[in-house]
Amino acid sequence: MWRMTAWPDAYDFNRTDRKPMTRNPPHLPFSFDTCLERICQQGCKRAYQIIEHIERGEHAPELAGATPAHREQLLEELRMLLSVYERSATAKA
Repeated sequence: MWRMTAWPDAYDFNRTDRKPMTRNPPHLPFSFDTCLERICQQGCKRAYQIIEHIERGEHAPELAGATPAHREQLLEELRMLLSVYERSATAKA
């Protein structure tokens, strides 16, 4: 009969010497695609608010770690995406 003996404590969930798991991942470098996706997932209203923040040079949590170049690129991308959305919404009406 086979018995697992290679890592006897690997499945001991009551061990106390392990570091606790955290909900937040360690700080990751800025990712343009991830930032854009997160903004879009929050909906059009929030995307418009982010555009206003960028235009005014204000801080928004979604823009943490973004360089001025990233902010300009996000501004252009959000404007383009929202214009496409607006055109499709008016075409359906």
